[in-house]
Amino acid sequence: MIAHDPDALERVLARWASQSESVWRRFTSRIPQIAESRTFVICLESISRDVADFLHDKLSHHEYYLGAVEVDDASKVHWSLYSDCLRLQYRIHDNAISIFYDELQDDSPTDNERDQATKRFLTIGFSSVSFETCSGHHSLFDKYHNFKHARRIAEWRSRCSDLLGHLVDEVTCRLNDAVPELGNKLWAALNTYDNAETDEQYAQVSATCRRIVKYVADHLFPASDETREGRKLGESHYRNRLLAWVEDQTDSRTTIELIAGSLELFAQHVEKLQNLANKGIHAEIQRGGARKCLLRTVLLLDDIVSLCPAKFPVNPELDLTILTGSDEPGHGG
Repeated sequence: MIAHDPDALERVLARWASQSESVWRRFTSRIPQIAESRTFVICLESISRDVADFLHDKLSHHEYYLGAVEVDDASKVHWSLYSDCLRLQYRIHDNAISIFYDELQDDSPTDNERDQATKRFLTIGFSSVSFETCSGHHSLFDKYHNFKHARRIAEWRSRCSDLLGHLVDEVTCRLNDAVPELGNKLWAALNTYDNAETDEQYAQVSATCRRIVKYVADHLFPASDETREGRKLGESHYRNRLLAWVEDQTDSRTTIELIAGSLELFAQHVEKLQNLANKGIHAEIQRGGARKCLLRTVLLLDDIVSLCPAKFPVNPELDLTILTGSDEPGHGG
């Protein structure tokens, strides 16, 4: 009905453009034509900003492409136009695709339709094709398919993102005084992850995470020949040294056990990723593991930050060559 009522269409488009100002948009110069065109929409439930930018760059030169916008279900217009209107079609995981059908609406594909769809998707690069019933999900009978529920999830996502952002700020701002190279090392780990394509590169992410934790331990509790409760505190025993630092900060056995458990879990995760690389496990599996390793590293550092009630000592790495001058030929002192 909206399509046949120019005034109603204009109002909807105005609300669509004005609501959810915080979401990202990637439009081409052809976007003003949206009100004059028959527009088809593909909605991806989960997509990273990098993938969205990649797809936009690849599609922008095509006449049929108008742009992309991040869907915000906290907006009633967004929910009505996308999440409520569009039916479930596919689920894509790695190189496998599942085709949805709904038994409640008796739209199960025939054997011939299954064969044709399988051939089509295998031809364009998917490694496997399966068929999956959505069991009435997003239908009239789905009691969680409503704007109120969608709005709560959207608000949770937004607040959780803010919470994680604050956590990262706490880690970098507070630890950076005592561990000045931490920011560069965290950046290196994330940059390796973002650009990784092979199993060896994903394994490198976990190796960098381990070096980050060791680097923090080296600054907070330098290596020594001493032992504590039978635990060596040498150069390679960075987990013991971090635990010793924790013991110096608190008398709470619960807190100490919590950090000890986090350290053990982190070490197991790094070791598992290294084993996956050595066995040549598929890189997509390692990507998920590398992402978890990055998150565990930040969470572990946040645990460490929370144990220091006041502030970490300022411990910059100074470059005094500005006073002495360079020793290279041709440069005066």
